[in-house]
Amino acid sequence: MNRAARIAAKAQAGQVWASKAAWDLAQEERDESSSEQVDARTLGAMTLKGVPEPVELVQVLMRMW
Repeated sequence: MNRAARIAAKAQAGQVWASKAAWDLAQEERDESSSEQVDARTLGAMTLKGVPEPVELVQVLMRMW
């Protein structure tokens, strides 16, 4: 949970950020016929307090089409 809090603290108000690892796991579980229209934009590797290695982050976006 601490890592999630560190990631959320880097995001601006109204943004949803996640680690690339969490995004990949969520995509594996997502039903292909789902009507949810979400995508992710890669933000690159960033350092997080208390985490020794940089973490690859993504911003979760709603598709509007």
